[in-house]
Amino acid sequence: MFNIRAEAAFSTPSPLGTLWATNINNPGDTIAATNWAALEFTTWTAAYGGSVGNNILNRDAVVHLVDDDVYLDLRFTTFVGGAANGAFAYQRSTPLPEPAAFLLAAAAAVAAAFRRPVR
Repeated sequence: MFNIRAEAAFSTPSPLGTLWATNINNPGDTIAATNWAALEFTTWTAAYGGSVGNNILNRDAVVHLVDDDVYLDLRFTTFVGGAANGAFAYQRSTPLPEPAAFLLAAAAAVAAAFRRPVR
């Protein structure tokens, strides 16, 4: 797996721009985005114990999208390694909007509702 926006192919430490936490590199901790401050993050491969193909399925993970400073819960449900024929499927949480973004959207909606048509 690699970050198509930042790299042309997989290489160590792909995927670029991400850091990962699992129960392999955080034994005994709750693996959830809401617990991000208590977790240690590392590369994707290291977070899965150096053996992604053997350790990735149905394991809770938190991925940190570094550039956006977003944390997501993630769980791979399918993973087929391979340079040319790899495939994967996953479930992930949806981040909640930041309070400031929510307030701006609400203010814009109210303003639009009260705007009079121009004649």
